[in-house]
Amino acid sequence: MHGPASCSRCGAGLTGCVIEGFCSACLLERGMDGPDTRSVDATERVSSAASEASGTHIGRYKLIERIGEGGMGTVWMAEQVEPVRRIVALKLTKPDFVSGTVLARFELERQALALMEHPNIAKILDAGVAGDPPGRPYFVMELVKGVPITKFCDDQRLSIRERLELFMPVCQAIQHAHQKGVIHRDIKPCNVLVALYDGRPVPKVIVSFRGLKSPTHSRVQNHPPPEAWCS
Repeated sequence: MHGPASCSRCGAGLTGCVIEGFCSACLLERGMDGPDTRSVDATERVSSAASEASGTHIGRYKLIERIGEGGMGTVWMAEQVEPVRRIVALKLTKPDFVSGTVLARFELERQALALMEHPNIAKILDAGVAGDPPGRPYFVMELVKGVPITKFCDDQRLSIRERLELFMPVCQAIQHAHQKGVIHRDIKPCNVLVALYDGRPVPKVIVSFRGLKSPTHSRVQNHPPPEAWCS
């Protein structure tokens, strides 16, 4: 069965993977407005009893430790067990927030991260859906073992010049996101972590649900969803 040929909101032509009959730009604008929890009934939710715990397997990943939590998702340190073994960060939708709107927002965050190819933006490694339909979307990112940029600067007693030098790559990362058609609206110390790589401090920007916004309709349409989004 074929999906709609045009976006039900703006009328733009649809190609590739389609969610809820919207183009990627309208999904981004619609999804970032916030989940409409009033429209979520019991048939759209996944039981809270399916909550995860340390040792739980999500696909080929074993959850180790909960390291963060937001309004709609939790972030775990996890171990990838195949085809290679490595430690990663896994972001998983909360069971009580699996609705059409939230799924769209989660997909858009995955899409936005997949578009980013910058050394100072946390990289997405994998994505999938856990559990029985409708399932709980998750994506896997590199694990940034760092501290907030302000704490790093204070702990190291950096000078003003050194702080500015450390912050320059952050500005370049944000510019890269803008060029990809995404505005990060939640830049704050806890979303800019500094970790040591080969003894050198490297800031990494962490993208979150609230941080994404489409600046223009046409800009997002110039960057269609990657093939991995449809897998």
